[in-house]
Amino acid sequence: RHAYVAGKKQLQTLEEALQIEETAKARLCSELELLVSQSTSAQLAKLQELNDQLTLMHLGVGGEAHPVHAASISAAHAELHANAVAPGQASGAPAPQGPAEAQGP
Repeated sequence: RHAYVAGKKQLQTLEEALQIEETAKARLCSELELLVSQSTSAQLAKLQELNDQLTLMHLGVGGEAHPVHAASISAAHAELHANAVAPGQASGAPAPQGPAEAQGP
């Protein structure tokens, strides 16, 4: 009987420790999800800014963007949107990095 009570007490202690670990894990997952979401939003904003700057730089005499440059910009923008992690999703892969970020700050 004494061993049963001791075992039950030990099991209860382990279950409480497991609950604490699970709560910490859930909090960390939420924080990671928030960071991924913020990173994706920042990358999309930066890409839009670069897109606008490149479009202005490559405007032709007639006021239209050079077709090759406009297509490249549009393709890069579409690729970032396709690779973006939607809020509420976790991803094991790192967030996609654009050329400006790959070179460092």
